[in-house]
Amino acid sequence: MSSFAEIALNIPLQQSFIYQIPPAMNCQVGMRATIPFRSRLRQGYVVALHHHNPSPHPTILPIKKMVDSEPLFTPIMIKLARWMAHYYMCGLGESLSAMLPAARRAAQEEPEPMADLPKAERISLSAEQRQIVAHIVTLPEQPLYLSGTTGSGKSELLIEAARQVVEGGGGVILLSPQISLASQQGEMLRKSGRLPFALLHSRLTNAQRLYQWRRVLSGEVRCVVGARSAIFAPVNNLQLIIIDEEQDSAYKSGASPRYLARHIAMIRSRWEGAALVMASATPSLEAWYRIKQGTFQHRELQGRPAGGAAPHIQVVSLVGSRQIISLPLQRAIGEQFQSGQQIILLLNRRGFGRTLVCRSCGFTKCCERCSIPLVYHEQRATMLCHYCGYHTSRPTTCPDCNSLDISFAGYGTQLVEQELRRLFPSLRIARVDADSVQRRTSLLSILNDFREHKLDLLLGTQMVAKGLNFRGVQLVGLLLADTSLTLPDFRAEEYTFALITQVAGRAGRYAPGGRVIIQSYRPNNSAIVAAANYNLRQFYETEMQVRQRLSFPPWQRMIRCVLRSQEEQLVKERIAQLAEELRSLPERPFDLLGPVECPLARVNRYWRMHLILSTSAFNTTHRLLASIVRRYRTHRQLYVEIDIDPLSML
Repeated sequence: MSSFAEIALNIPLQQSFIYQIPPAMNCQVGMRATIPFRSRLRQGYVVALHHHNPSPHPTILPIKKMVDSEPLFTPIMIKLARWMAHYYMCGLGESLSAMLPAARRAAQEEPEPMADLPKAERISLSAEQRQIVAHIVTLPEQPLYLSGTTGSGKSELLIEAARQVVEGGGGVILLSPQISLASQQGEMLRKSGRLPFALLHSRLTNAQRLYQWRRVLSGEVRCVVGARSAIFAPVNNLQLIIIDEEQDSAYKSGASPRYLARHIAMIRSRWEGAALVMASATPSLEAWYRIKQGTFQHRELQGRPAGGAAPHIQVVSLVGSRQIISLPLQRAIGEQFQSGQQIILLLNRRGFGRTLVCRSCGFTKCCERCSIPLVYHEQRATMLCHYCGYHTSRPTTCPDCNSLDISFAGYGTQLVEQELRRLFPSLRIARVDADSVQRRTSLLSILNDFREHKLDLLLGTQMVAKGLNFRGVQLVGLLLADTSLTLPDFRAEEYTFALITQVAGRAGRYAPGGRVIIQSYRPNNSAIVAAANYNLRQFYETEMQVRQRLSFPPWQRMIRCVLRSQEEQLVKERIAQLAEELRSLPERPFDLLGPVECPLARVNRYWRMHLILSTSAFNTTHRLLASIVRRYRTHRQLYVEIDIDPLSML
């Protein structure tokens, strides 16, 4: 019997540690163990067993106790975690922790009842949809990309394919970028034949997530629905992986390991022989490139089988205007309300006002820990940092010059809600953003009320931009189409195009006559014009030419290195040293951009600088960077973040 265990900890080190297994202790690969580490007890993951001590140290400490009575990770999941640790240059324990956030207790908490999920519409499939379902259930080896206008029936088709695969004995993972969309798809699955499934997302408690994980691991359920991390679910006989709204940046993890769910899905499908299907009305440029290269099969749905039609889109210029809600949009809201129809308004800025500025001296109230302005939240009567959570009271005079002439620049959803209630006192309005929706049940309650026509107008951030289907919605307004255009990111126009197209798709899904009004300070921007004219192919081809000319993805791969520390000088010295090492390589298969300050130069008291490697020889570049950057992680006051194929440059 093995007497030594190799244990990985959730720390940014690419090494594991050897501990002795006490006699009669049930210790298996894939279990969690409590071990002494650096003078305190830590929880780690057993990743290998050994008959003899593989460590050069003669004295090996014993495991204190086992947390689990049976493994939580299958051999294929351990293999995947090792691959992730190598590929994303992170710790093995970090990879395992990303798969299953550690539950503090092993209580068998029951899953939340399904009765409170949004009531999904069930639509009979068209001949075109049935043909694509038949193709999917043959489990094709080549990944399939399913596109088509918003409302063309992609979700219904995918649900039916999942149902047929599960009924045939296979396992399915169905991913959505948002919890609300995952919940809606869960309800659609339930209505399609009361198919048992597990719902996995970050709003579950640790114990609830562990309960669902074990249901999947035991084979009790063969279908998993969830957000990004559900891609790691230990589904038995995995035969189909579905990624809905593939282009959404929520599929990219913002913490180590900074994985992209699409990439993990491609690895799992290859290793486990599962079919991979991705879907979106607005594919990412990387997916579009793979379609053009023939790496992905491509099927495009036509029309709206539920009876709707593409809405009329009007772009309204805000140049020279001080109105939050333009006159054309005000008139449209009034007309819609009078006809008994519903309205969705989107503004991708939460809070009351964007920033507080002094008109006398130009002072802007910024976070004391971060290099970004604070946002005023009227309900809390506080100025809040959306990055670190720092908050303070709203000043009555300018802190710099004591002037009384201070006001807000810009606006957020709270201010828009206030203005809507002033203009339309009879409207039943609900706001959906991170401030108003603190609990999952409250979001679902709002969506159900809107679906049952207990509300007239839904105002929200990106939560209302995609995947939600309401019969009564004939008007959609995008209050400020420019928010993503201001990002210091080469993907800004792609994000803007996708957002406009997706939110426009909420109008007229079940009946012709839908209207979309886009407010913008840049009405002639190419992304806005293309989205307003439904010119998807033209936008993609033009954007691809720009990317190729600039050697940006998907034509080249990028790796972003961020160094952060509370000591500003340490960051500057070490990133300059790293850049010099990279530039001095005898054969350098990459272009080096930077080092420079990150656009958010300081977050939560940490100073941040980054450099970017752009390459067409990814494997060689990855190997060279990994060999160098490892040395920079030994300094305790310095943190090194590696982002493979970054989706954000902030």
